[in-house]
Amino acid sequence: MPAQIGLALIAGMAWSCWPVCFAPAVASLTTESNRAFAFSIVFATGLGT
Repeated sequence: MPAQIGLALIAGMAWSCWPVCFAPAVASLTTESNRAFAFSIVFATGLGT
């Protein structure tokens, strides 16, 4: 049981860090002209899955 609580804590931290790191990664990997399209594809895929 303590291992499950610890793993839940680690998973919660990972899931909360993911959106904070994800947006800057998409912004840095795209050019300014296709950034809006990249964000729309990324977030539509996230909502659709």
